[in-house]
Amino acid sequence: TMMAVVEEIVLVGPGEQIQTEPSMQLPADDEGLMQVEKLRLGSWVEIQEDESHKLRCKLAAIVDPSGRYVFVNRTGMKVLEKTRMGLAVEFRRGAIRVLDDALLFDRALESVLGNLRKLKG
Repeated sequence: TMMAVVEEIVLVGPGEQIQTEPSMQLPADDEGLMQVEKLRLGSWVEIQEDESHKLRCKLAAIVDPSGRYVFVNRTGMKVLEKTRMGLAVEFRRGAIRVLDDALLFDRALESVLGNLRKLKG
């Protein structure tokens, strides 16, 4: 299936294995961890998978106590799972940015209005 492939290629850099992330401990006041702490359920993020691909997904669940973050796409399909450390590292690399909900809403509204104008025109 498509999903399995996506999960395999998502943001696992050379020498970075998802299972062994905790070996890399970041200080509690680390910039990347601070940004992970700010993530809320329902937050939309954009993840730079490689030069040409960006993945937009929404934080659907935080699985305690392991602190695994599960992201889904627009249709609710799971597309990504990361640990807190893994996410912190991606934030530090600048590979993840949190999308502004208001901005997303405005864009959606704009496209709806744009479509209505086209219909009228």
